[in-house]
Amino acid sequence: MYIKPEKEIYFEDPFKKAAYINWIEVHEDYWVVQDAHGALWKYEEETDKRELILEFNSGKYLDFAVSPLNNCAVSSGFDGCIRLLDYGNRKEFYSRKFNTSGKATSIDWLPFSKKNNGRELVVGFSDGIVRFVGLDEKNFTLIRFLLMSLYLK
Repeated sequence: MYIKPEKEIYFEDPFKKAAYINWIEVHEDYWVVQDAHGALWKYEEETDKRELILEFNSGKYLDFAVSPLNNCAVSSGFDGCIRLLDYGNRKEFYSRKFNTSGKATSIDWLPFSKKNNGRELVVGFSDGIVRFVGLDEKNFTLIRFLLMSLYLK
C-alpha cells in the first residue's frame, strides 16, 4: 500500500546533504525538528520558513522533549547524558552525565503540578534504570530512581 504525502519538507545539513530526521514535535504555530546530526530546526508551516536554531557536536540524541511551558527542551543521548536547552536563545543551560553504562534512551516532562512547577522529568536508560530528576538553577537534581528489572519479575 502506498500513502501519498500531503506535503514534503526538505531539510539539509550545512554540507548540503539531505538531513535524516530523528524527531519532530508539533506545536500549534510551528514544529521543532531534530536531525541525525543533532541539529535542531524550527519550522513554521504557514510561511514554510526553516530556521536552524541549534547545532550540537556531542553525537546522536535518542529522545527529545519540548517544555510545555517555555522555549526549553531536554534531550537524552547515546552517551548517557541529558541536556537542558534554551532553543529560543540558542544555548545549552547545562547537562548531566549519570554514572551508568546505559544510554539515556527516553525523556519526558512530568505533568505540571503545584509541587513540581513543571520542573521535573523522567528519564529512561538502556540499563533498566528510570531516573526522576528536577531542574534547579545550575544542574539536574536526582529525585529518585527505579531499577525496572525488580518490578518485572
